[in-house]
Amino acid sequence: MTKVYNVLISLLIWSFFLHLLRNVNSAYVAIQGIIFFATCAWFYVSYKLTKSDVIAIAILCCVFFYVLLLSVIYNDDYGGAALGIFRFSSLIMAFLSALMVVRSDKVDVFWMIFSQFMALCALSLYFQFIFGPIDWFAESSERAGFSRYASLAGSLTVYGVICGMAIISSYFYFQGWKRILLIAIIVSGGFISLQKAAIANIFIAAVGIAIIEKVSFKQLFKIGVIVLVIGAVVLWSTGLYDIAEVGFKSSLGAAGEDVQSDVSLLQSAFDRIIELPGIVFDFYGLNRLFWGMGVFGGSGSLGYPDLPMMHNAYFDIISIAGLPLFSALLIYFITLIYKATYYFDTLMSADVDRKATVLIFLMSMLNMLFASGNFFQPVIAIILWVSVIYVARMRNRT
Repeated sequence: MTKVYNVLISLLIWSFFLHLLRNVNSAYVAIQGIIFFATCAWFYVSYKLTKSDVIAIAILCCVFFYVLLLSVIYNDDYGGAALGIFRFSSLIMAFLSALMVVRSDKVDVFWMIFSQFMALCALSLYFQFIFGPIDWFAESSERAGFSRYASLAGSLTVYGVICGMAIISSYFYFQGWKRILLIAIIVSGGFISLQKAAIANIFIAAVGIAIIEKVSFKQLFKIGVIVLVIGAVVLWSTGLYDIAEVGFKSSLGAAGEDVQSDVSLLQSAFDRIIELPGIVFDFYGLNRLFWGMGVFGGSGSLGYPDLPMMHNAYFDIISIAGLPLFSALLIYFITLIYKATYYFDTLMSADVDRKATVLIFLMSMLNMLFASGNFFQPVIAIILWVSVIYVARMRNRT
């Protein structure tokens, strides 16, 4: 039975990461559903549900039906709610899948698959720069005079949000040349993604690893040089070095006069905390946002690109489900952040699962300030819930 469950949980993880295959053939949704329910059945037989599991699932279902009700109420004002409800439902699947991963002690399997998947995502960016866009990926845009492509992970911004987390998982779960190669591919993919979030998260991941592993400046410099050299060789050999260089400078607002510049990283972060949420508040008004707008509050993340977007996952909670739920969830997340920092001094001697997952949890909490859709975008959501559930279940300081 264990072997069967191991196969099922691996298939389930891959089915979440490869969610874009539904754009190739809608039958993929049915296949993923079969894998999901088969894994749930096997999990229930093998591990059972605890009281806390049942309570968490019940709360999640209540939230889902509340959002469903709001969506029905505002259906006539903003268009059909069906697409948004379908996308929002991935919240429940992601949470249940993450619960099964953590409860069955498959966190190591999850992070190893995640690293391999992110290497594929980086290669999908290389492929598009060399051969042109993939028609079943999200639509490309432009930055710094170059095309800005989406990856296998999903929309344009997803790769930037999670590439730093993949560096952490690759570092802790792989050794030798596999570790170096994975990190080099993921880092170089971050540069050609032309995403400010990718640049920031690569740096944050490196600092986090250095602190946890007590890496000296000399060691960090050595590893960094090796990764950058390999990445530079790959970029040069594929003719993408100039794109990575100009895109990096433009993302920092430091491009030359001959290149279309973008706002700086700091300015972009400020916009996502203050200016962009302010636009959403002005559009809907506080009276409506107090109780939430249902799936329409998710804007483009849930299929409504003409509606203004928070660009901040914490404020997404307000626009979708209202201030009371936002307050409750914020208190819960603050409690978990406190718990993670309380255990932080023990991470140096902790096992690999705890080191990687706590670091990724903290990165997830940080990234939610600057990105939307983290709760229900399939790839980001399952990463978020695995790390949240893991931290919530930590019981001691050793």
